[in-house]
Amino acid sequence: MLLLPSVQHPHTPLAGGMGDQRGQCARARDEADVREAWWKKAATLHDQHTAR
Repeated sequence: MLLLPSVQHPHTPLAGGMGDQRGQCARARDEADVREAWWKKAATLHDQHTAR
C-alpha cells in the first residue's frame, strides 16, 4: 500500500506504463485539483462497477 496516501481507491484511473503512472501519482500527491479529479473519476467507475 505504498500509494495509499495518494491513490486510495482501487478504481483510480491510471494510464500508460509504469513511468507514466509514477508521474501521475506524483502529480496527484502534489496537486489537490488532480486528486479531486481522480476521486470524481474513481467514484464514477465505482458506481458503474457496482451497478452491474
